[in-house]
Amino acid sequence: MNKFCAAMGLCNLRLIKEEIAKRKRVTERYIHNLKDIKGIRLNAAQEGEEKNYANFPIVIDKKILGMTRNEVFAALEDVDWICEVIQKMHV
Repeated sequence: MNKFCAAMGLCNLRLIKEEIAKRKRVTERYIHNLKDIKGIRLNAAQEGEEKNYANFPIVIDKKILGMTRNEVFAALEDVDWICEVIQKMHV
């Protein structure tokens, strides 16, 4: 890490708890709105883990949902959501 990135990290360190709390609220909204959609599987929280809520991974079953991952991404991008594939998984 270069010195500039380190300095930015130190400057933002005082805000970390507030930012994590904001991300947690967003995650809770996602869970509330997605939990009952058949074909979308949410990752269960692991016991004892401390989350930073930086990502919200889901698993899409195209046979059940009726849409592929790419179709879901395209629909979300149409409403200005940012999505990315972190790892393609076969389940």
